[in-house]
Amino acid sequence: LASLQSQDWTKNDEKLLQAVDYNDAGKVTSLLVRKGLVPTKLDSEGKSA
Repeated sequence: LASLQSQDWTKNDEKLLQAVDYNDAGKVTSLLVRKGLVPTKLDSEGKSA
């Protein structure tokens, strides 16, 4: 497993992905405004979402 880094997925990221899956635009907006967007975040395989 990769060591913990600043680009590891967080609970906020998981909530954001779940909101997108459920097409909940209000929740997506709320999460992005609160946390901010990091479009370059990579998963454990080095791939972006």
